[in-house]
Amino acid sequence: NPEMIAKYYPQAHATEDWRWYIGSDGAQGDGIILGESVGAAVEGHDRGLLLVTPGFGRDLEVLLPGWLILVNKQGRRFTNESAPYTVLGGLIQNEGGHAFAVFDETARAAAKPGPISQANWVSEVLHQKAEEGRILREQTLEDLAAAMQVDVGGLLGTVEKYNNDVASGSDTAFFKTQGLQSVTHAPFYGVEIRPAIVCWTGTGVRVSADTAVMNKQEKAIPGLYAAGETIGNLHGDRYIGGGGSFGPCLVFGKLAGENAARYARALNE
Repeated sequence: NPEMIAKYYPQAHATEDWRWYIGSDGAQGDGIILGESVGAAVEGHDRGLLLVTPGFGRDLEVLLPGWLILVNKQGRRFTNESAPYTVLGGLIQNEGGHAFAVFDETARAAAKPGPISQANWVSEVLHQKAEEGRILREQTLEDLAAAMQVDVGGLLGTVEKYNNDVASGSDTAFFKTQGLQSVTHAPFYGVEIRPAIVCWTGTGVRVSADTAVMNKQEKAIPGLYAAGETIGNLHGDRYIGGGGSFGPCLVFGKLAGENAARYARALNE
């Protein structure tokens, strides 16, 4: 629901034509709309989970390959590139909402899918996207920095330090252990990365401990209960990890069902 994304999840809305949603077309925010129609309080504004993407297509990937480095506008690394999907999007968001993946020809030519399929990060796709101009490709790091509009000195210093770390077998900046690969052999590549795949939205109705929907005066709305992603602010500022959506559906669904049934029975007594 683009209108509700704009209202409740402006970080996701700002990704514009990069944005797509992994879930069902039926997920339109009906629970929030219903709750608001009877005075429910809504919380969890601008919270959710955005997965990172190079924007090539609608291939769902939750991890970046370890053989690239991510740099910000200053040309500096800011994270372990193998960071969990639960935090990587937020880290890039902190850098202005986008970063660049940098790697060399050796890494591109050897790129193969990992244990978790990485459809975008294979040699043939990377070559095709470079030919199309979707990936920046330059013969020097200086030219690549200019094309990416990042600080040249920052990028050169970052690559020099990283290459030294790779040679020694230890990433002393962020302790990455997977896929260490130097950035040495031209041509050099730069791929813009954005957190833009909407995986989970954190806005929903406020509930009590027994799943009763609360109004703006912190009073329960009689007979109305909520569960799953209809509940707002379940995870706080960051999604907690795999199963974080299923769990609340099962746990709070059981509680909400029991409490709603108890309420209905009491009306007939």
